[in-house]
Amino acid sequence: MRRFLLFVVLSFVFAVAHGEEEAASPPTYLPIDPFPLALYVFALVLFVVAASLLFPSLLTPSRKKMAFLAIAVPVGAVTLYLAASTVYLNLTSESGGPVHWHADFEIWLCGEKAQLPHADLPANYVGTPVLHYHDDNRIHVEGVVVKKEDIALHRFFEAIGGELSGTSITVPLEGDRQVAYSNGNVCPNGRPGRLKLFVKNHETGTFYEEPALEDYVIKPHFEVPPGDYLKIVFE
Repeated sequence: MRRFLLFVVLSFVFAVAHGEEEAASPPTYLPIDPFPLALYVFALVLFVVAASLLFPSLLTPSRKKMAFLAIAVPVGAVTLYLAASTVYLNLTSESGGPVHWHADFEIWLCGEKAQLPHADLPANYVGTPVLHYHDDNRIHVEGVVVKKEDIALHRFFEAIGGELSGTSITVPLEGDRQVAYSNGNVCPNGRPGRLKLFVKNHETGTFYEEPALEDYVIKPHFEVPPGDYLKIVFE
């Protein structure tokens, strides 16, 4: 019985961890966010296993069956839900399943390049599993993209703790700081600035201004080029 319970726990932990690696879409696309649900079930499993190990003398045959059902039913249900939600998102996503896209980027504020927070361990990234960077000046899109607007540029800023609109920008900086600018704010040189997005034309090597700005969706490529090279500039 104890070996079986241990096997169930380890199998469930693996399923949850694997599911989290593949999680690539906001929970709003699902009736229930699977990962808090999985954590609740995991807590229940730990409680039943701990009680069984601490009080083995109380485990009568009928109580063993109850303990088995208390673990097997929730774990089975959540595992099926994780599997079904993964399949559903893969089939309905605009990306057609998991992807790994990149876009190089720079942020310039009044003539100075913004120093974003470091991607510290254990996560080794800043953002979400789906949308983040790794101290590499590169936007990473990893997982299932249900709708392309989910990886618009303003979504990336939200993921890393900032904000981006057509007229304003809030950038997280190293040292738990933030800086914000809006069109018309004056830079240290005494001139009012304006927010702009520039995209590199890889054929000519020059940058052009992209009017979409916060709604710009990066190109679906792994390599850069042909993937995007973006400059977000307040100048």
